[in-house]
Amino acid sequence: MLSIYLILKFTKEIVADDLEMHFIIKKNPEAKTKLEQWLWLLAEREDKLEMAKKENKSIEKAMKIIEEISLDEKEWELYRSRQMAIMDYNVGISTSREEGKAEGKKEKQVEIAKKLLELGIHPDDIEKATGLTKEEIKKL
Repeated sequence: MLSIYLILKFTKEIVADDLEMHFIIKKNPEAKTKLEQWLWLLAEREDKLEMAKKENKSIEKAMKIIEEISLDEKEWELYRSRQMAIMDYNVGISTSREEGKAEGKKEKQVEIAKKLLELGIHPDDIEKATGLTKEEIKKL
C-alpha cells in the first residue's frame, strides 16, 4: 500500500483498491514553505495555488505540464498548433530584426563611402574601410 502523508488535518481518500492516499493539511497555511506549496498542488486547491505559483516558479511549471497532459487529443492538437504558430512568429520576428540590422549596416557603409568619395579618397581605400565591393562603390 502506498501512503502519502502531508501536514496536520487528517483526511483519507481511497483512489483505487491498491492505492490509498492520506492527506494531512493545515487549516490555513500560507503556502510559504516549498512543502506547503507542493501540498496545495496535490490537494488541488485553486485558491491557494495562485499564492504558491507566485512564490515558486516550479509550481507554475508543474501546473502547465499537468494542464498539457490532461488535454484530450483534439485539444492537444490545437495546443501544439498554437505553440508552433508562436514559435514561427518568434522566428520570423528574430529573422526580420537581423535582416533589418544587416540592411541598416549596409546603408551606413554606403553613406560613409559617399562621404569618402566626396573627400577624394581612392576607391580601393574606401573598399577596405567600408567592406563594399568596387562595383558598389562605382555605382555611387
